[in-house]
Amino acid sequence: MEAVITTIIVLCTGLLFLLNARYIRRNILFSVYVPDDNRTDNNVLNIARTYKRNVLIMSILFAVINLIIMTILQSELAFILFTLLLFLLIIAMIWIYRSAFNQMRVLKEKEDWMANIKMYKAVDTSLMDEENSTTSYFYLIQILMLIAAVIFVAINYHTIPDTIATHWGLNGVPDDWSDKSIITVFFPAGMALFMIFVLWGSSKGLSFYQVNVNPANKEASKKYAANTKRNNEMLLHVISFIMTILFIFILVRPVLFGKEYMPPYIMESIIFISIVVVVFGIVQQISNDKKYRASAALNDKAPYHNEKNYIWGLFYYNKEDENVWVPKVSEFGMTLNMARPAAWFIAFMIIVFPIIPIVIMIIMT
Repeated sequence: MEAVITTIIVLCTGLLFLLNARYIRRNILFSVYVPDDNRTDNNVLNIARTYKRNVLIMSILFAVINLIIMTILQSELAFILFTLLLFLLIIAMIWIYRSAFNQMRVLKEKEDWMANIKMYKAVDTSLMDEENSTTSYFYLIQILMLIAAVIFVAINYHTIPDTIATHWGLNGVPDDWSDKSIITVFFPAGMALFMIFVLWGSSKGLSFYQVNVNPANKEASKKYAANTKRNNEMLLHVISFIMTILFIFILVRPVLFGKEYMPPYIMESIIFISIVVVVFGIVQQISNDKKYRASAALNDKAPYHNEKNYIWGLFYYNKEDENVWVPKVSEFGMTLNMARPAAWFIAFMIIVFPIIPIVIMIIMT
């Protein structure tokens, strides 16, 4: 059974890379801008077909290798090799994509696709100065609420039992206790303060992103960027507010309810509200995406993408861009600007560091 499941995982992982053989936005294929007149060019179609064929072959090959390994070994080493195969498969797919990207660039330069076509700048730094100051007041209100709760607990510190519950399950039953002390009583306040500053800083950081703007539809693009930033800021604030209320309640609970009592449905309510808030934020973002794409699809033809800022067509490298995190070409999610030293450290922690335990396990096995 493990052999079948892991083989399906390997095969599906490889086949996901077939999605890269489609146009992103209107004119970007393999990270290269393709003018409308060249979209149906035979050479372009051949590069896409070759990419798809190589992806299929490599996916099937790795799936068969994994099936053989899992069938023969059936041990802990088999799962280690399965993980290693996934990494090697991804590396192989990156190499295939790189090949398609290079072929597209050579073809673009050879046939001079951009002759008589003006390039546009796609980054608008003016939006970096726009900031929603309202959210700052919300965070200040949370800090004032927390200070009031700390003062209340400090005044009534003598009424707190010598032993108090410090953790509860979802059913409201305590499963951990600690002796009364300054640290155990006021620890929730410290956690709340730390969380507030982290989320407040994250909210502030959203204002410093350079924003990708579609030159063919600047107003809709700017409105989309501003709405997205505002929604993200408010989502962070609401989550912070809910968590602050939770930590304040845990802080004052020993004064109000004694040793271990937790009112019913508190945890369930917090979890439910948090899920509702996150889902609402996702729905709002999807709605913004649809409105923007519906508007941009009418005239999204401006060539403002510069593939020279990409290594292998995958890794963003732009020394003129001061950001570490930048929006992806597809506008879904963020990617790293590898021209910034901090990006290399983040990439190491995300990609290389998790491999180290696997290598150690292979050596020890």
